[in-house]
Amino acid sequence: MEKRGSRRSVPSDFSNEYLGGRVVIYLSSNERVECDMLESTKYWFKVKAPDGRILYINKGHVVKIHRHQPR
Repeated sequence: MEKRGSRRSVPSDFSNEYLGGRVVIYLSSNERVECDMLESTKYWFKVKAPDGRILYINKGHVVKIHRHQPR
């Protein structure tokens, strides 16, 4: 039986593996975002678009993410 007030550990979403790198993020709206991963919080990614804009992406809308592979 779990003690009242105790905290469960939250599994990692592996976001830290992408920090500082170029990634491609696929969203539930079928959008594809190529960007540099700047920061990751519990619910948000802070990324930098190629045109220099800073974007905040809610993790709940992310379908897939992978490292950018230049062609």
